[in-house]
Amino acid sequence: MSGQYSHEGCTFFEVQRFRQVWIWVVVIFIAALAWYAFIRQIVFKQSFGNNPAPDWAVFLLLAIFGVIFPALFLMMRLEILVTGQRLVFRMFPLHPRWKEVAAAEIEGAMAIVYRPFREYGGWGIRYGRQGIAYTVSGDRGVLVRLSSGRTFLIGSRRPLELETALQDLIADSRRTSPPGS
Repeated sequence: MSGQYSHEGCTFFEVQRFRQVWIWVVVIFIAALAWYAFIRQIVFKQSFGNNPAPDWAVFLLLAIFGVIFPALFLMMRLEILVTGQRLVFRMFPLHPRWKEVAAAEIEGAMAIVYRPFREYGGWGIRYGRQGIAYTVSGDRGVLVRLSSGRTFLIGSRRPLELETALQDLIADSRRTSPPGS
């Protein structure tokens, strides 16, 4: 794992990647179409379509949809750590910096089963009625409630373990903080 955090000594560590077959079929189809257009129009000098794009646009489409788009999906991952003092997570490479939530800011955490499309419009970094969601697959996660009243969802393949780690973090924080703070 890259960045300033190491999973050694963490009470919880998980890395998730997009693994739905249908997503990869779409990504590969789009990339293959970009490569086909490039090979046909640039390499073989045959127009692609009834109203072909200029060569510079075909190069641009290849770069974006044939290279960058699939590479982004290959690199994308949700990393979650629970340390002795905080919850730390990021959706790399969209969020190269870690998001940190101090233990004192967390009011509660509950493992849930949710409906990705109905409640959040799918996977990724999404917004729903219960706040923002950071998910890559599945329908399980942990709903985190902050002392400010805001909530957010972190998808997990091990939601009960994540919930336990966060509950322990909250309990430790309350034991070590002075009364009235």
